[in-house]
Amino acid sequence: MGGLLSGARITATTNLGAGVTRTGDGVVVLVPGAVEGDVADVEIKKKRSSFYEGETVRLLSPSPYRQKPDCAAFEAGCGGCLFRHVSYEHELSVKADYIRTAMKKCGLNIEPEPFLTAGPDEVRTKVTVPVSDGESGYYARMTHKIVGSSRCRLHDGETDEIRTYLSSENVPGLCAITVRRAAHGTMLILRADGDGGYEKTALRAAAERAAGRFPFITSAYVYSGGEYIHACGDGAIYDELAGCRFKISPASFYQVNHGGAELLYARAVELAELSYGELAADLFCGTGTIGIAAAKRTGCGLFGMEINTSAVEDAKENAKMNGVSAEFVCGDAAEYEGGADVVFLDPPRAGCGKKLLDTLCKSAPRRIVYVSCDPATLARDAARLSGTFRTESITPVDMFPRTAHVKCVAVMERNKNSVRKKSQIK
Repeated sequence: MGGLLSGARITATTNLGAGVTRTGDGVVVLVPGAVEGDVADVEIKKKRSSFYEGETVRLLSPSPYRQKPDCAAFEAGCGGCLFRHVSYEHELSVKADYIRTAMKKCGLNIEPEPFLTAGPDEVRTKVTVPVSDGESGYYARMTHKIVGSSRCRLHDGETDEIRTYLSSENVPGLCAITVRRAAHGTMLILRADGDGGYEKTALRAAAERAAGRFPFITSAYVYSGGEYIHACGDGAIYDELAGCRFKISPASFYQVNHGGAELLYARAVELAELSYGELAADLFCGTGTIGIAAAKRTGCGLFGMEINTSAVEDAKENAKMNGVSAEFVCGDAAEYEGGADVVFLDPPRAGCGKKLLDTLCKSAPRRIVYVSCDPATLARDAARLSGTFRTESITPVDMFPRTAHVKCVAVMERNKNSVRKKSQIK
């Protein structure tokens, strides 16, 4: 549609890395890559239902929050990061505003605590990168075009060595590479774009070659047709976190930022305020990490629910390894019947369903510790629980520096007039 805004002032930065300005008649214009404090000539490119999309054609006066990106792939349009062009302090401020706004939209006036962070350069311990035509890297923003790179600051150099070697081999059927790093072992997973026998054979051979070339690879799998096929090495890797040892199988969820996870778990256990003899329920428990860390530190009883069968088996083994008495069951957290003194929630991005929230309100544990990867669904669920629970605090943890993702730990205290239902957990 066109149209030029001369000398537009960027008044805010969104959590998705776009600057905000307005037309003369007050319509919002989102400008990717612009930063709060910029003054720029902006060309309007697209009209959406309630706003315009624009593009900076000339930067007249840069924001004081701007910095030179430390990655050539970012400047080439890579979508793996959104905030390499701004100071880390501004990034955390933008994320705090996102949390604050999400809460207000749901009628909650809660000021987030200061961010917990291991720093902007803490690398991920699990990455999955797409592969095509001899290139590997993240997709360009808003596309499925790979921006190739030999070095990515989101993960360590050895991960880059693995992915660049495999992508250059042009392995038939290879569409993505996953590398998982832990204190004890590195796991490689080659992902197939189909489920044919030829692809599986080629990918398995490639995984074996990679393990031979890089001795630090201790476990290798092929993922094809919805299943993990063991290629070579050990069946799992093991990590040390929160004073515990944890087994990680290929299908199991595990936090991807080790330094951030240490801060996250310490805060979650602290907020739970568990005592010896109390019972904790760890829902959406994955491999049981949060609950096991809490039980080992406090001596509380532990019950966990998780829908992923492999993760439940890991959770059972992890409890034994750490000397924790616990019951882990495979099932949907929506089927939880109540009864714990404290409930840990770590749901997927979609948050908790109505059935589980209703159960929590009826069973009324004295405290809920909610670990969230989406402030919008956290706010929604906190509002739905507000008749029974009061949200005391929200602590953001920057598990994904330089990206749009925001992790939070919220603690919800049972209202004094709410009565707790007796335990249903045997």
